[in-house]
Parts: sequence; C-alpha cells; structure tokens
Amino acid sequence: MTEFSAGKRILHSMTLLSAWYGPCAQALASNSESNKPQISIDKKYVEISLSLNSELENFIEFFASCLAEGKAWVNKTNGDAAAEWRDNRKAFRGLQWFYDRDYVLRSVVGRYVRVVRSDDWFDGGAHPNQHADTILWDNVARKRTNIRAFFIETGDNGPTMTALAQAAKLAVAVAKLANDINDMAMMTGQRPKT
Repeated sequence: MTEFSAGKRILHSMTLLSAWYGPCAQALASNSESNKPQISIDKKYVEISLSLNSELENFIEFFASCLAEGKAWVNKTNGDAAAEWRDNRKAFRGLQWFYDRDYVLRSVVGRYVRVVRSDDWFDGGAHPNQHADTILWDNVARKRTNIRAFFIETGDNGPTMTALAQAAKLAVAVAKLANDINDMAMMTGQRPKT
C-alpha cells in the first residue's frame, strides 16, 4: 500500500467530506423504488422498515455488512416495541409507532465507499425524530473504516489543519463571489448589487 503525500491526503479527505449538506438532505428524503424495504414489519402497534439502496448491491461485502447491522437493529427495535406494548400500552396513546432505517449510497471515491444511514422514528414522544450517520467502507481492505486514518497530523497550526483551513476559506470565498456577496459593502451599510 502506498502512502499518500500530505497534500493528496488532504484533497482526498476534502473530496470525501465535500457536498455534505445537499446530498445528506437528498439521502434523507430518498424514498424511491430503488430503495424498497428489504425488511418490513407492520403490526397494530408498530411499523418497522429497513431499506438498502439498490446501488449498494454492487459492493457485496459492504451490502452484507449493512444488511446484517440492519437486521440486528430490526430485531432489537421489534423486541423493544413488543415489550413496551406488552408492559405499557398507555405509552402508545392509540398511535402506531414507526421506525425506519435507510442505507443510501452517496459516493465512491477511489477505494472508499460512503453510505448515509438515516433513522426516522416515532415512539410516543411529542414529535418524530431523525438521525443520520455516515459509514465509510474501504473496498480494498474490505471493512468499515474511519476518516481519522486520513488525519495523521492534526495539531493546531500544523500542515493538515492549515491546509484544511485554507481550503475552507477558499470555499467560502468562492461561494461569496458566486453569490456576489461583498463583506465591506455589508459592513458599511451599502446594499449588495442586484
């Protein structure tokens, strides 16, 4: 395995982290035909579904890992809901609880595959809840990995953090230019060009 230079590692890391807001929102909203539930349980008191994006099937071992994790989640969630139904039906207040978990392929960059795992649930509270997490798969090592491996040196004012700060500042400057935002004009009370 070859070592990345610090610059290549930073660029690779930025690629993996880029465009987070838009794709994440799309992943959370994804409910297409290609995302049909692999597992679905529908009972009087609870509805549970597990969906894995069909594009993830191209990565057989990663798909199997996500499916195994999802099955364990379904079994635990179903058991917890059944116990609550058996022991404390008043908690349901006549409502059906729901739990949905989706795995959506977001990007493939070199050997790395990124999936957004999103959970939506309602278990009797004031409102439904959501949580999203990113899972990173190393297709060469054939295992889940962590982004921390890309950041060997992360000390304050070190080369990695300095390069990341410069990349972030550049991205902000590009966005400001694209949207015709002038900080000096805003501070002096001048209106932006229209």
